[in-house]
Amino acid sequence: MSGFTASNGIPVTLTADGRLIVENADHTYPATVAAGEHVDALREFFRDERDANLGRWRWPANPEWLVKYIGEHMVVVVHETEFWQSVGRQGTFNQFHFRDARNHGDVLSDKAAAYKRAAWAFFEAHPEHCPKPWTEAKLGEVWVVAAERDGIGEIAAVKVASGHFDILDGRDGGYIRPQDVTSGRRIWPEVAES
Repeated sequence: MSGFTASNGIPVTLTADGRLIVENADHTYPATVAAGEHVDALREFFRDERDANLGRWRWPANPEWLVKYIGEHMVVVVHETEFWQSVGRQGTFNQFHFRDARNHGDVLSDKAAAYKRAAWAFFEAHPEHCPKPWTEAKLGEVWVVAAERDGIGEIAAVKVASGHFDILDGRDGGYIRPQDVTSGRRIWPEVAES
């Protein structure tokens, strides 16, 4: 049984046997005839279901904005009345770049701000798609990282090398791959307190 609550407070439930139950907002009784506010609830229910099937996220605060994660910290953002726009997210939330799908030119700054807010909202709602700090580590920095590979956990001081972290414990050739890191913090150069 899957449940959904429309923005007007009307609960909509799809039961295991395929029945669609629409209740009053106060849960007093199921609606037997869809009308008025129930129709709006059903529209939102099916829109939400379609969004999920297509792998896209609808911004709850501004539901006319859709965001689809395409990998590597990249999303596609669209306003339903416009063409798709692409958004690059690399590092911090302030590093977005937009391309207009119609003419392949840069999006004007006033438009870009609106697309940026939608992308920001997506990444705030889906932190698992945000880059982790160690993915931006620079050559020569020293980090303490926790890593797991083949079911074995390890905590080590490491120096950033090209494409991996060299373990600083005297082992010759010991390294940790960035994809195995589960947490980490830079210890040199020291991070300035803000």
